[in-house]
Amino acid sequence: MAATINIGRYIDERPLSPIQIRVVFLCALVVSLDGFDSQALGFVAAALGNNLHLAPGALGLVFGASLFGVMFGSLLFGAIADYLGRK
Repeated sequence: MAATINIGRYIDERPLSPIQIRVVFLCALVVSLDGFDSQALGFVAAALGNNLHLAPGALGLVFGASLFGVMFGSLLFGAIADYLGRK
């Protein structure tokens, strides 16, 4: 008879390997850098509007275009990566 293995317990009993720690670190870095553009734009929006003599609502189009670009890119490149990456 073959021995049964409890996969959940097997994984829980093993320590994190250096590659797993690197992967977690890189994922955290990507997540933090992903939102940096939106946060930076929000931080400089008031000063940018003042320097360019824009009305307060004029930068709404910039914020909308930024989020639309993120949406379009994630839909397009996510599908491309899924198609090319899976073999």
